[in-house]
Amino acid sequence: MVEHLPAETEQQLGHWVLRPNRSLGPKQVRMFFALVIVTSVAVSGYSWWIGNIFAPIFAVLEIGVLMLAFWVVSQHAARSEVIHIEPERVSVSRLPELVEVLSSPPQWVRLEQGDASLVLTSGGRRVAVGRFLGEAERERLHKDLEQGLRLARVRAVHRSIEN
Repeated sequence: MVEHLPAETEQQLGHWVLRPNRSLGPKQVRMFFALVIVTSVAVSGYSWWIGNIFAPIFAVLEIGVLMLAFWVVSQHAARSEVIHIEPERVSVSRLPELVEVLSSPPQWVRLEQGDASLVLTSGGRRVAVGRFLGEAERERLHKDLEQGLRLARVRAVHRSIEN
């Protein structure tokens, strides 16, 4: 999912937040997980009642593995990338780590199309963004970033001429 936020200041030319698509929100995930637990407990309880003494043990194991899988998926879904384009610099940050992986003047930044991502290159550094986006979203982001970089370069040149 690509979210293009409005400029917070006059200097800011573009601000994009990239997140993986999620079909369920946190509340819906909890409701689904609760439904699975209730169903699993009911089936294993009935199985235990008719003589399968191992059914509750397998139900607990199943719920534990499912909980682990949901936790891993939620950790991957919580990540995001933030791209700022200003006349002075282009920056890319990764969340939730709050790591700035790229910070360069827009004149030095080049945008390339990768296999499954877009690549911002500056000073020998290559930063892939949007790996978790779909093809249509990635193409739209490519156009937006090209336009933002072009505008940032023009404003940087105008600023240097004025000074």
